[in-house]
Amino acid sequence: MLEYYAYYPITKKRILPIVGGKKYISAADIKQQLSESMVDKLLPQPNKYCVSCLYVETNKTDVVKMLDDKWLKKGKLGKNREIEVTKDEIEKYDYYFIDLKNLELKTHVLYEFDRPKCSHETCTWGSRITSDIKIKEKIIGKYDFAKISEVWGMGVTFLISNRIKELFDENGITGLDYEICEIEPSTKSHQENISDDANSKYFVARVITSYKKMASDIKLRDHCKQHSITIDATPINVKYPVESMSQDDFQMLNKINVGKKEYTFTSPWFFISRRVLQMLLNINAKGIKSMTLFTKGGFTPVPFDD
Repeated sequence: MLEYYAYYPITKKRILPIVGGKKYISAADIKQQLSESMVDKLLPQPNKYCVSCLYVETNKTDVVKMLDDKWLKKGKLGKNREIEVTKDEIEKYDYYFIDLKNLELKTHVLYEFDRPKCSHETCTWGSRITSDIKIKEKIIGKYDFAKISEVWGMGVTFLISNRIKELFDENGITGLDYEICEIEPSTKSHQENISDDANSKYFVARVITSYKKMASDIKLRDHCKQHSITIDATPINVKYPVESMSQDDFQMLNKINVGKKEYTFTSPWFFISRRVLQMLLNINAKGIKSMTLFTKGGFTPVPFDD
């Protein structure tokens, strides 16, 4: 198991300047101010994209205290707790984030939708899918469990195979609402064969249970005040209170409380119960991706706070 803090610069800018930034302190700036022994205790940068954060294991208390005292408490850095486990450590936690293959409109799926009705240019209020969702025939057999991309989406919608639906039904999996997913055949002659083949049967599954995380502050860059819909923002010092969760197997992360204010995010994410994760792994469900930075093939528990 790996438990660590991700420290990140706090900025109102949409894009962090690479060099010469004066309004925030970068990870590189902080590294230059740390002793060599402190730098050696940091986790290595996991990839070329994660250059704006510093990562330090929670048990490196001397480094954590220095970063907290010198930069966090002065509002220069934010700090989130992260956890990664291997497959044989899954039993230690109850809920997990997972990543999935993303199915795009027109490329993989077909549906009609209403455009947003808010005067705020980027607000998604009023948008909704107005037709049944169809998948293209080329998707058949490729994925058991995938995420359907919604234009201006405010929910979390999956495509699941017939065997996943049967598995969920047999085990009383909660937090989802289902409907049959039609298939758009490549030719009319294929329609009858598709309808009769159980392996070609798919469902649309929507997450119906919402979870609210918390933050000590939030930097809003694109926000509709009328509908409290946030399109682009950085929550500061995110927490996952246990009391906010239900017992459902699927829960959608679409809201955050900051003090007495509640914000709703576009493009929300989700987490699943351990038993759902184990079911998917046991049948080698196609479409699941890891979300870990440091643990190859590992899994990311929800870091609930008591």
